[in-house]
Amino acid sequence: MGLLFPEDLPERIKAFLAGKREFPYISANEIIGLFYIFGKQKEISSGIETAQILQLCGKTVRDFDKAIDQYRTNVFSIDSNLTRSKYLKRQLQISVDMKERSTSEKLYKDPIIVTDSIIQHISFHNEKYFFQVYGPLKEQEVVKDLHMSLLGRVVMVGYNRETEKSIPFTHPLIPLFTHLRH
Repeated sequence: MGLLFPEDLPERIKAFLAGKREFPYISANEIIGLFYIFGKQKEISSGIETAQILQLCGKTVRDFDKAIDQYRTNVFSIDSNLTRSKYLKRQLQISVDMKERSTSEKLYKDPIIVTDSIIQHISFHNEKYFFQVYGPLKEQEVVKDLHMSLLGRVVMVGYNRETEKSIPFTHPLIPLFTHLRH
């Protein structure tokens, strides 16, 4: 899982945990974008593996939907102090798991924290969102310099817009291509 937009979300989470920002720290007009790459270690080799990945994509979206519904149902759960406390508990869990002192940078990019942050903001602003799955990607679907990263992989992207026609890109994968090139 990775973040496309807002690019500075880890810094916003850091400022939020330090008490320098309050919720909401993503505004309603900002584009939120995230991605998942499946088969990252090696190309997807079979139809069975593809089917399993597509099931995982479906489960990921259902979990996302469920979490958004929970936040929308319980407005009080979107509270700066409760969220800050939850993120600090996650930071403690990361530091115990990693057995390192300097885990704060990992926390600000932690997929659980980033995903929860995105879910809370979509709920808070009552935004629409969509996910789109591509792949396994073929040679003609991937720019040449990204073949090592994406060829034969399944990619799922999600945005806080109603449909892919609502995003300001000619294709939902363009921000991912740009992100992977940096």
